[in-house]
Amino acid sequence: MLVDKLVTTYQLGSAGQPDTTFRDIQALFQSMLTLRYLRSRLDTQFSNRSLAQTNPGGVAALVTPADIKGSLVASNTDLCNWGVLAKDLNFAADLLVAINGSNPSRVDVYYPANRTMPLDIIAGNATLFSGTLPVAA
Repeated sequence: MLVDKLVTTYQLGSAGQPDTTFRDIQALFQSMLTLRYLRSRLDTQFSNRSLAQTNPGGVAALVTPADIKGSLVASNTDLCNWGVLAKDLNFAADLLVAINGSNPSRVDVYYPANRTMPLDIIAGNATLFSGTLPVAA
């Protein structure tokens, strides 16, 4: 049997506490893919638009926090379907998208991604009998 596990050297958080968030190398790649995919999708859909709180007239040149949130929910579904992120039924409710209070050109996003976990351990119980199997009484 061969066990091969690649881990990072990241062991302690900024306050010196043990932190296993990015111990597995897969976590870094999942984070990188997630953020790059989100950025690419948002750039493709909403570049060169004006930011507004609402868009009652449906003007194509405007983007709202609700539009961005909808795109992020769809992107999260894609990432879940690809196995990069784990399905979270509360994702849309927990996702927060709002125009920044001090900078009206900035949108703040809280994106609660739930990554899939690597398969590290398979625990098994193998029982070997010599001869015939035992007979139940």
